[in-house]
Amino acid sequence: MSRFVLAPQAAEDIERILSYIERDDPTAADRLQARLWGAFRRLAEFPEAGHARKDLAGDRPILFWPVGRYLILYRVRSGVVEIVAVLHGRRDIPSVLPERDGAE
Repeated sequence: MSRFVLAPQAAEDIERILSYIERDDPTAADRLQARLWGAFRRLAEFPEAGHARKDLAGDRPILFWPVGRYLILYRVRSGVVEIVAVLHGRRDIPSVLPERDGAE
């Protein structure tokens, strides 16, 4: 496997995060963007690298991968890694997941 796709809401998450960071430190935003894309590529190569979090995702087939203070939430469908969300680790993840299309 070597392919990943971003769910539209995950792309929005990334845009919001990077825009917020960029206001104070454009270089930090660029570094985070590079780290996120590197993580997406790694997860596409090794989709089982993430870990399940029943406490956060319940019975949803969502895996988690940390990148700094952020969590990548993803699932594997039809041989493709689908990035469902990119959220700050302090977010209330159980309340966000039901809002995500197809995350239930």
